Amino acid sequence: MTIELSDWLFNVLESSTNSSYHVVETLGTGRTTVRAALFSVLTEDGIALPLIPPIRAEQEVEIYAPLTLRPCIFVFPWQPEGPLYQHHMKVEGGSGVVTWSVSDSDVAVVTVKGEVIAGKRRGFVKIQASDTRNPLHTASGQVFVLRPDRVELLPKRRDCRVGESITLPLAIWGVQEEENQGPPQGSSGPQTLLEMTDCSLITLHISTEPLGVFTPLPGSVGPGPGFCGGLLLEAVGQGHTLVSITMETEHHKITSMLRLVAYSPLKALVSDVVLSLGASRLVVFEGGPQPWSHAPGRFHSEGRAEGKGLTVEAVSLSEPGRAQQHTFRVTCHTLGENWLVFRCGNSPGSLNQEPGEAVEESRVRVDCSTPATLSLSLLPSTSSPLSIPPSHLSHPCPQPHYPSSLWSLSCSRNSLLQLAVFDHRGVQFDNFSSCSVNWLSSNSSLLSLSTHMGLVDTQTSSRHSKLHGRQVLHAHDHTGTVTITVALTAAQVTVGVMGHTTDCLFESETGGGRAVGQTCYNPL
Repeated sequence: MTIELSDWLFNVLESSTNSSYHVVETLGTGRTTVRAALFSVLTEDGIALPLIPPIRAEQEVEIYAPLTLRPCIFVFPWQPEGPLYQHHMKVEGGSGVVTWSVSDSDVAVVTVKGEVIAGKRRGFVKIQASDTRNPLHTASGQVFVLRPDRVELLPKRRDCRVGESITLPLAIWGVQEEENQGPPQGSSGPQTLLEMTDCSLITLHISTEPLGVFTPLPGSVGPGPGFCGGLLLEAVGQGHTLVSITMETEHHKITSMLRLVAYSPLKALVSDVVLSLGASRLVVFEGGPQPWSHAPGRFHSEGRAEGKGLTVEAVSLSEPGRAQQHTFRVTCHTLGENWLVFRCGNSPGSLNQEPGEAVEESRVRVDCSTPATLSLSLLPSTSSPLSIPPSHLSHPCPQPHYPSSLWSLSCSRNSLLQLAVFDHRGVQFDNFSSCSVNWLSSNSSLLSLSTHMGLVDTQTSSRHSKLHGRQVLHAHDHTGTVTITVALTAAQVTVGVMGHTTDCLFESETGGGRAVGQTCYNPL
């Protein structure tokens, strides 16, 4: 007898003497034809009797990949009430058409399309898929429906900005309560706890303390690598909060807790600073990632200057409300544009494996410049008779009319002038204290000046504090016209314009008339 076997599909392991049977090993998948021919038979005396014509036969053979189920194990939480878990069990290999069977339909069932549905009863079942082309070709899977016994929140990220949401993956383990429930395939030795495949439909009680930092979002998170579900929370206010999740089944309660942090985006309180040479300014940043209370050593921050004309010094302020602020003093040494760059964040650790926006950055432009224009303004006097309501005046004072460059002041009360300094772009200086400012009155018998000019930080229309100079004009009960001149000299640098002057004309009159003023600009 002879037999024809495909060399690329079969490896012959063993053959009988007369080739009537063969033990073969398949080498791959495919379709082939096995042919055999019987040319003679042997008598009991060992004589070969030829067969004319020979007996021939052939058989078509189709070789499939072994049947496998993916996944081959499902572990679902037992929920006497509520939605049922349903997952697809994928079949690989075989002819592509299988039939399904389950050992206990009260624990789980499987549809003709391979959809596994958990039942209402706890336990363990075996699911079998059989190839319809060859019922001996089978694959088995396991389904466990177990009471939850342990829960753990497994976030890699525990902080985020206010307004963002954070995902908290969840892992739940179920307990095997019956002795006849063996461990899943591939495990070694007896086990009492099995990790759930899907827990996205389980009922959770979520609480946060304190309130107002994070709030739960509707919906749930589906299963993924290393977790069976999860929950979403949105940061609604900055601060720390303790999140607790609890589930109860048949008078059995399990709980897990963790701490989350929400922070406002990092920003500078000013975006642009203008300084004269030698002057300094405090720049404050607020928000951004904050140090973790359980791992403060992982917090890092850095303030540095981009540019050669600026020095940066960190300043510690112990005032209330400064806990989430970072303050730096910047000082100009060379003319030009510079940047103060601040970065802060937390390094990854066991408590926060993937910090949100690991490092945040904010930048402030610092222009080291020379003054280009000056501005004088007359501040209102709180002692003015106009503080009396107009309804109490039987004869309102007439409004005086003077040239636009002339201000009207009382000869019997002191007045206060305010000085502001601007650069060539018209941007007001934040600090010009390194400059020399000289004040001059054309007639000291009408208005004399204080020996020293005051320097104060006052808010401007942009709601940012800027340095202003203030000079008291002392009245001496004489009327007339006087000119006040202000001259400013910048620090010594190699530029053509070294100083600027502005002056304004005042008329001093008797009586309590209203002081009317207009800013005068007169750069050198």
